[in-house]
Amino acid sequence: MDNINHITTAIRSSIGSKDDVVFGKALNAVALTADALGEEFIPHLASMLSPMGKKVLEKGGRGPWGDKVMDVLHRIEDTCGEAAGKIIKAKVPTYQNNL
Repeated sequence: MDNINHITTAIRSSIGSKDDVVFGKALNAVALTADALGEEFIPHLASMLSPMGKKVLEKGGRGPWGDKVMDVLHRIEDTCGEAAGKIIKAKVPTYQNNL
């Protein structure tokens, strides 16, 4: 569990970056980590959603990251289940689940 905390802490730091390259790589890391951990990722999910939600809302929801972030959120919900979908919806109001 300690390694998971180290990994998610590093991702959390990167996902808030204003640098698009760093954000893109961190977004990919979020998806891959959720894939690898499944439901074990849920306790770490909420802390990563705020910066992801901000990217969705850039330019009125038409920002360059909106679709990619939504794709990753759907992937997380598919991998981690309904509980993850509820957390995502609570933190990213524009999210529409796909289950």
